[in-house]
Parts: sequence; C-alpha cells; structure tokens
Amino acid sequence: MHVQEKQKSDLFIKSGIFCIKAAGNPYKIGFQHGNLLKEYTEKGVYKFFSKYIDDLIKSDRRTHFLPVSALFSKFIKTKSQKFIQNIPKEIKDEIRGLCDATGMNYKKALHSFVFPETICYLISKFSGKRFALKTHLSGSALLGCTSIIASSEATESGELIHARNFDFLGVGYWEKYPLVSYIFPDDGFSYISVSSAGIVGGVVTGINEQEISYAVHQNYTDEYCENNLPILALGTLILKYADNLDKAKEIILENKSTSGWSIVISDNKTKEAFIAEICGNDVNFRYMENDFLLCTNSFISPEFHEKEIIINPLLNLSSNSRYQRLNQLIREHYNFISPAICAKFLGDRYDITSEKERIFGYSVSQNFTISSVIFAPERKSFWVASGITPVCNYDYIPFSFDYNTSKTLEKPVLEGTIFKNNNLKESINLIIQAHETYENKDYKKSFELLNEAKKLCGTKEPTIFFLCGLVCLKMNEYLKSLDLLQTAYDNELDVYKSGVIKLWLGRVMDLLGDRNKALKQYRYVRQMNKDVYGDIIELAYEGLKNPYKKKYIKNINLNICNGEEITVQ
Repeated sequence: MHVQEKQKSDLFIKSGIFCIKAAGNPYKIGFQHGNLLKEYTEKGVYKFFSKYIDDLIKSDRRTHFLPVSALFSKFIKTKSQKFIQNIPKEIKDEIRGLCDATGMNYKKALHSFVFPETICYLISKFSGKRFALKTHLSGSALLGCTSIIASSEATESGELIHARNFDFLGVGYWEKYPLVSYIFPDDGFSYISVSSAGIVGGVVTGINEQEISYAVHQNYTDEYCENNLPILALGTLILKYADNLDKAKEIILENKSTSGWSIVISDNKTKEAFIAEICGNDVNFRYMENDFLLCTNSFISPEFHEKEIIINPLLNLSSNSRYQRLNQLIREHYNFISPAICAKFLGDRYDITSEKERIFGYSVSQNFTISSVIFAPERKSFWVASGITPVCNYDYIPFSFDYNTSKTLEKPVLEGTIFKNNNLKESINLIIQAHETYENKDYKKSFELLNEAKKLCGTKEPTIFFLCGLVCLKMNEYLKSLDLLQTAYDNELDVYKSGVIKLWLGRVMDLLGDRNKALKQYRYVRQMNKDVYGDIIELAYEGLKNPYKKKYIKNINLNICNGEEITVQ
C-alpha cells in the first residue's frame, strides 16, 4: 500500500478475482469503482440486496393480502430510511459516486447499504422470547463466518496471521464477482478491502497500511439501537482512522452498532488482537489467550447470553461446533501454524457431531462460504480463495500489499482442503447448482441436480433426501415427496432435523387426505423438548388444529445450499 501507487484508477483480473485501485475523496473513490466495474455491479450482490427484502415480505403468510403487504413494505422502507440517516456523509458521498458512474438508483443503493440493519431489525422485532419465529419476516441467517488469529508461539515463524471465512446467503451473487480493492483516500490511511463488485463505503474484511486487520461477524440478539452506526460503515472508519488497537476500540465505543455483532481486529505491530462483542449499546472485549483468538457467531461474553436469539438450534449448533473444531485444529498444530495450515483450517469439512466429513454437517467450511481470506502482514501478503462456493475448498491466490506487485505475484498459491471422499466435492457442486436453479424457480432442474447428488452420497446425507422431498412438494408430487421425506427421517440422526422432517411428513399426509396419520406426526413433534425445539413444536400445534393446505406450498422458502426450509410455515 505504497504512497507512490496513489495515481489514476486501475483494474486487473487475476484467477477470476477483480482487483481495483481507487484514490481521492470519497466521491471520486466511489465513481472510480463504478466506472471500472460498471458492467458487473448491478449483476452481483446489489441484485440480491434489492430483491431480498421484497421477497421476504411477499412470501410471508401474514402479508398475503395486498393492502397489508403494501403497508408493511412502506413501514420497512420508513425504518430503512431511519438507518440511512446514520450513514456518515463521507460514505454517502462514496455511494453517490458509484451511482453516478453506473446509473444505479442512489436511493436504492442507500437502502442496500443498510440491508444488514433491516434484517437485524426484523430478527429482533419478529421474534419470540427465545426463538426467532420461523417466518420470512424474522429473516434467515444473514452471516455465518469464522475467524482465526494466531501469532508468536502459536505460529511457525512467530508471525501474526488473520484467516477468515465469510459465510453469506447471497450465493450466486457475491462470489461471482469477487473483488480486492486498494483504496487511497485523501483523508485517512490507505487500506485493502476484500468484497464483491459494487460494495463501496463499507468493509466486511480488510487491512490497512498500519497493518490493522478487520473482519465482522453477525450475532443474533433481541437488542436493537436504531440510532447507532450501520455495521458496514464501522469497518470503513476503523480501517481509515485506526493505527493501533486502542484507536480501533475508541472508534467502536464511540459508534457501536445497531444490533449483535462481533468485530475481529488485529495489529501486526504488537502481535495482539481483540474481539469486540457488540450488543446494541453494550460492548465487551475478548483478548488473545495462548497467542490465538477464535470467533464464529455466538457471543462468548456471559453478559450477552440472555440477549441472544436462537434463530434455530441448527445455527447455534453450527456456531458452537465450528468454535470447538477450530480449538481442536489450533491445538493439534500449535507452534506450526502458517498461512498454508490456515487454508486447511478454513476448508475443513469435518463434523465433530458425526465424526466424519459431511456436506450438511457442522463444519468450518459451509456451503455458503462465499469469501475466504488469509492476511500475513509480516510478509506484506494475503491470499484470497478463488472458485465456486464454498470457495474455501479451492486454491488461495496470492496478493501483495503493493498493488502493482500483485499483478505479477504468482507464488505461493495455497491449496484448499482436499476431500478424502471425492464424491462429496462433486455433490456440493451439484447442490450449489441446484440452489441457483431453485432460486430461478426451475424446480424440475433443481430436483434433477439434487437427485444426482443423492445418488453420489446415498443415505449418508439424509438432508439431500429432505431437500428432494420439498422440491417435489413444490411440484405437487405428494407421493414422491412422502417417500423421500420418509427416507430422510429413517436415516437422520440429528434430533432437531428429525423433528422438522416429521412436521413435513404430517403436512404431506394432510395433502394426501390422511388426517389421522398426519396427526400422529404432529403429536410426535409436540412431545419434543419445548425448551430446545420450541419453534417446530408451535408449528406442530398449528398442524393439530388445522390441516396443511395446498395453498401454503407457495410459502415454502427452501435454502438448498444451507439444507433448510427457512420458514417451516
């Protein structure tokens, strides 16, 4: 990130990764970004942002009547406008520059920038005491994410390393146009942001010229402070203005954020790091122990445990399992951790609950890992994974902190995790394709792809049978759906997933007109532990009162890459 690089804007593409240089005031930086990436900006993540909230509202059973849907849309836009008011002017200027260069609608771009705030608001307000109601309006898991920081005694050379997976449900959008941005602002430190085409003014993963690294993780809480800083803006302020950990803390405490977040910060100069756990207006800091620090998507600070919302038990189990698995991996490789080893950590597919590699297990690598980065500031280098989702299982391409050097830097490429069972990697590719075709409402093609994955994996991956069953339901093939769901149930070992399958078995039996058999399925779910599985028990009570009807099928909101039906409504 040398000063002499602060010249005109530039673009090159390396192993499918876009790399740009932008400099000047915020408006110029945004304009240069848009000018260089104009043809990709609206095809990518902005397309996902712009349609996601509308799809949530249209698909929710409570807003099916047009007047209600229109009123709720207006309400959400009003709330979103409130969040927009908290965006700093310098960041609004950068977004304005992007829009002027691309022709994008400025108001829509601002609403997209506060997308995380809108989702967090829905999660916090449309939730029960402990469980987020399983509806579209409660939102789905917005971010997953895993961070590892190791230094000194933990690493092979004593260097500090910050490795990070970014897990996000924008599969098919974000990772299609991966981006490394070298930013040289007139005011503040230069910095590198790893994101996707069109992301300006905000940072999810990055490092600045003072060797301060940054990553954001989402937590789920019922706390919401709508007057605080939007989370994407926080990353930008830290990288532009923090030259040490104390200054980063100062910026966090001064601005906080709207809901539940964990901010992972390291300083290569001191080989130290911290995690700021933010819960609305409250902030707790966690520090390195034994020269390493880990973060997933659960608050570690006991003060925040009562404020966390369990979106569903699977998400909570995933976060905890990733944290435990990383602890195992760190201890197994302690004293020998290197960037190459971290690449293996990020792509790890081992599920500690079933003790084997899984497609739909609780592993570090997830089916919606859309960006993976490893910073090694001592080497003035970093690596970005290049490939289809999950990108962490492909090669990591080397980049330099110096923009021009990055153009010709070819070695070393870090190898992502190699599957012991090659069928798993092929199956994951089929599942990602099935996810994208399902999102385009091509249910027949989606089923065909899932069926191929099912043949490769057999009953060892019962979630694929579950997904096939629900896609059949979307195509009104009830008997076929029933058979697939029964196979999924017969082979599923996870208690929560088994309960979800039982719920759907009851619903399909209702559709087939066999009310007595349907009631048996609902009664089975009703007897589960209410403290742990309260959300599906509530839905089973609904099934006991009223049979599931054909008109509800359109509400099925299947997230294939994550192996879940998000709404279960």
